[in-house]
Amino acid sequence: MNHLARQYFETDKGTVEYTRYGSGQPVLFFHGGHSNAIDRLYHLGFDPSKYELITPSRPGYGKTSLQHNESAAATATLMAALLDGLSIHRVILYAASAGGPSAIAFAAKNNDRVQKLILASSVTTTWLGQKDRKYRLAKRLFRPPIQSVAWLFVRFMASDAPMLLGRLFFREFSTQSRHLISRPEAFRLAAALSVYDSGRGFLNDLKQEVDQESLTRVDCPTLILHSKYDASVAVQHARHAKEYIPHAQLVLLENPWGHMIWIDDCRIEVEKQIQKFLIN
Repeated sequence: MNHLARQYFETDKGTVEYTRYGSGQPVLFFHGGHSNAIDRLYHLGFDPSKYELITPSRPGYGKTSLQHNESAAATATLMAALLDGLSIHRVILYAASAGGPSAIAFAAKNNDRVQKLILASSVTTTWLGQKDRKYRLAKRLFRPPIQSVAWLFVRFMASDAPMLLGRLFFREFSTQSRHLISRPEAFRLAAALSVYDSGRGFLNDLKQEVDQESLTRVDCPTLILHSKYDASVAVQHARHAKEYIPHAQLVLLENPWGHMIWIDDCRIEVEKQIQKFLIN
């Protein structure tokens, strides 16, 4: 299980790259920004002996086609085609970070196909404005081919200096002024970042929108997990989703790593909340 084999499915809208493992109830993951099909960080809380974990690379990431799939609604249609190809009708849906808009669009368009929805540190409304410092930085840093060089440097640090990498990234994820980073935290972060590559996907993520009507059309039980200290996707996104999704419950976390709720010791609480939600 150290390496997941990438698989590919051809649709009339292009290629979908994905990984698939485990057995049992299918779970479809919409990964966060810079991530892809082989990232397993978000699988926390899911026992692969009970759940089949399906993680496609979203459009622009890996080898999943971006052309004609730029919008959240088009991505939702593409992923529905993947499920059709896998002969899977109904899933638990999980969205992390920038995967939120596409997952919300999927749930809004396919009520009969989504048993439950989990929004983890997810974007649920307008994210970064064009005048935002992070937006301007992302436009420069994560465009091809510069993004490839940036992530090559990150992978080098993940291998050779994970503690330093943790210190460099902490303030990107958390509004906490300080935190004594443990070795397990640093190694979990390094493992995640070591598979990151923005491709053309992240610049497309910056353009994603979530309309309020889509949130109101989500008709399944929904769990919203979000940190009060999220510096990447503000906690207002979680409150916005709770306001408009009819059957939503909101759990606000006080984890020191903010956006990366899967990294620090609070991950035990994240796992507990997910498992409680799944069995109820």
